[in-house]
Amino acid sequence: MNTPLPPPSDHQQALHEARTWLRLLNSGQATTWDGEGFQQWLQNAVHREAFQQAKAEWDLLNQAAQQRAQQVSAEQIHATTRHMRHRRRLLQAGTLGLGLTAGITVLYPPAELWPDPQQWGADARTRTGEQQQLTWQNATLNLNTRTSIQELKQQAGFRLLQGEAAIQINTKHDFEIHAGVARSRTRQGHFECKHLDNHTTLRCLSGELTVYHPYGERVLRTQQQLHYASTHISPVQQHDHRAPAAWRQGELSFEHTPLEQVITEINRYRQGRVVLLNTQVAQEPLSGRFQLHALEQAIIQIQHTFMLNSRHMPAGLIILS
Repeated sequence: MNTPLPPPSDHQQALHEARTWLRLLNSGQATTWDGEGFQQWLQNAVHREAFQQAKAEWDLLNQAAQQRAQQVSAEQIHATTRHMRHRRRLLQAGTLGLGLTAGITVLYPPAELWPDPQQWGADARTRTGEQQQLTWQNATLNLNTRTSIQELKQQAGFRLLQGEAAIQINTKHDFEIHAGVARSRTRQGHFECKHLDNHTTLRCLSGELTVYHPYGERVLRTQQQLHYASTHISPVQQHDHRAPAAWRQGELSFEHTPLEQVITEINRYRQGRVVLLNTQVAQEPLSGRFQLHALEQAIIQIQHTFMLNSRHMPAGLIILS
């Protein structure tokens, strides 16, 4: 007599479904209908946990495949004759580009059919290149590209999960802004908050904002700003003007900014990815203002300024070398 197998656990079933979703979403055949179905499936906490595990497995496989491709490519290069080396280097760049495309397919899926893990649980979010204004309780919020916020359960306000937001508020009750390890409290004023890669910048255009951080308390007033991360908080600093950040005027503004940081910022607003392979110019400073609706022209300008070669790959990938 055959003993029946026990039914799979909820986690095992969710993990199987998560792997199925990953294969579909990376097949290039997923539809908008599939994306909506995936969003509904992801509302379940068990499903979200399973998808994180499945995506981690997928990333490891991609990493192993890229390493193997690079190893094979390197072996081929060493085996070539001297007069073929230049051509082989170009082929290696193409192989690297394909490997990067494979990895980016997972991190930046076509049409953004699923949100970044940092955006899970968000009550409002914007996609790449999107900006949005909304009324939030007693405040007016302007959300920049790839920004997600979550409602606070026991206090008026919101948590900035990632991205950048401008807040205007005038109320008789406390309103809080949570970002990273700190929380900020105000009742009236005009503020900007940027939270990326576990680093946060707070800027006060008008009013007053009290910041509560594990390493100290600060008060921001008009034309003041500060920065913090999990291990430190800066002193309060003066900034020169009351004008809103450049992104609220449809621009990106840089002043003696290292090129690799400029590329990182452009990638926040652009579908696809720009990859800088030339490490010799990565720290070269760049100053200028670029229109958000014309970032392709900005990339061309950067290419000519630093005398870089560009290679355009599928899915909006541009390799600068």
